Amino acid sequence: MKAMKVATLNLRHGGGTRVVALAARLAALDCDVLVLTEFRCNRHGQWLEQTLAHSGYHHFMAIVAPEKTNTVAIASRLPFTFDDTVCQGMELRSRLLPVAIGSLRLVGAYFPQGRHKRPVFDWLLHEGLAWMGDDGIVLGDLNTGLHGIDEAGHTFAETARFRQLGTGPLVDAWRTRHGDARQFSWYSNHGNGFRIDHLFCTQRRYDLLQAIAYDHAPRLSGESDHAALIAMFHSTT
Repeated sequence: MKAMKVATLNLRHGGGTRVVALAARLAALDCDVLVLTEFRCNRHGQWLEQTLAHSGYHHFMAIVAPEKTNTVAIASRLPFTFDDTVCQGMELRSRLLPVAIGSLRLVGAYFPQGRHKRPVFDWLLHEGLAWMGDDGIVLGDLNTGLHGIDEAGHTFAETARFRQLGTGPLVDAWRTRHGDARQFSWYSNHGNGFRIDHLFCTQRRYDLLQAIAYDHAPRLSGESDHAALIAMFHSTT
């Protein structure tokens, strides 16, 4: 597989009237694969899908949901196959989008709040790991992180499972690459910062990692309330 650039960006409730600016931003990222969280299956989402196709993202899939429901979508310049057999149960089906891109297994993720993220973590820690094998990525908005480093306080839920996911089965790519550095991908209305947009991957995939960074331009410009997370991987050949 050739070198691959991937990114995730939270659209903030589907984008609304910001969708034109978001489409331009996403096209400018010039990625191979985009994981779009808080995507909505409404007219704005349909317009975004069609517009991204003009930028080469001819492969697109979103979790089907009511128009006002935040979900996850994947836009790709590379062909992919959706595996509808691996995520069973309504909570999983509305939060995880597992696709195969060649030998790579990628899960687009948009986690719920509080204790409701527990079954999503449990799937990733068991069935998800088995499905991904030795070349996998989990990318998206996990709505949690580590106390005291991915947030100043102790408000995150299911931090034990978050830590478990990144200590052995998978690698927290940004944290592993940047050590104890602090950088936040979302800020509350009170100005509190949180790193909640993540990329976890298998060790084999991490060994191919060239660079990973947050792009704060979408957040600072008001196109979204999140930063984008962008990663570049070397070719597997």
